[in-house]
Formats: sequence, C-alpha cells, structure tokens
Amino acid sequence: MKATHGGAIVPELDGFFAQHVERCTATPYESPFENERHRAFHRRLARQNADAGWLRFTRVDWDGAPIAYHFGMSFGGSFLWYKPSSELSLARRSRGEVLLRQLVIAA
Repeated sequence: MKATHGGAIVPELDGFFAQHVERCTATPYESPFENERHRAFHRRLARQNADAGWLRFTRVDWDGAPIAYHFGMSFGGSFLWYKPSSELSLARRSRGEVLLRQLVIAA
C-alpha cells in the first residue's frame, strides 16, 4: 500500500506507531512514538498536508499483515527517508530490505 493523501495515511498511523514502539524494544533507543506529542505531530502533518502531494506513506504486507511501514516525503525531485518501522518478529526475514526495495522503486 502506498499513499500520498492524508485521508489514506491517518487510519494507518496507529499500526505504524505500535510497530515502531515494539521494534525499538530491541534497541537501546526509545521510540519517539511512545510520546503522544510525536504521534499527534504525525497525525497533524498527515491531516494538514493531505492534498499537498509530497507525503509518502508505504505499508508492506505479508500474509495479510503489515510487516513494515515508512512515513516520508517527496518534494522537488528528492525522496526523504524519514521514519521507517518493521515487524520485530520477522527480523531474520529482511523485512527492512523489502521495504527499502519498495521505496527505491517508488522513488
């Protein structure tokens, strides 16, 4: 799933936030999405720029479930890699590389 319109992105954000928080439990870093202010910022960004055309939200599914997400932007011919996330339980399955491939194709 690839979305550029805030109306399609906003419903996906809770899954993205939850996956990012879980992924960070395997690192020494805390997910910014543990903080409601960060979640609210991303929701607001998607809503307020819904029609701008530069938001890029990607979800990669496998067996009917999301295994990776990316919240980024594309503007003036440049693609911005911003916030990725991937399913922690599939770490040995290169889910991040699958996401990256999809983003390179889209860029």
